Amino acid sequence: MDGEVGRGSLRSIPGVDVCSVLDGCSDLLVQYGGHEMAAGLTIARDRIPEFRERFAAGCRERITDDNRNPRLRIDGEVRAEDVSLDLAEDLDRLAPF
Repeated sequence: MDGEVGRGSLRSIPGVDVCSVLDGCSDLLVQYGGHEMAAGLTIARDRIPEFRERFAAGCRERITDDNRNPRLRIDGEVRAEDVSLDLAEDLDRLAPF
């Protein structure tokens, strides 16, 4: 909050389009923008209580049994015999990742 105006950022999960949820709250926001998985917003202090309720309701509508629990995404496999100090050093050079 900066006086009577606050700013926030949002991160989402697969299957919950955070900008779509914000569309349903747009009349409460000074401004907002982003994409399906992340967004930012500006809001007046007196609008926060109603925003919390409406935003939470919009998220509840989109959360399903399928997207409720985190999923482990594996990009590749490495055999134990392929792990070495050289590999660790190579991976370290890719930072930040």
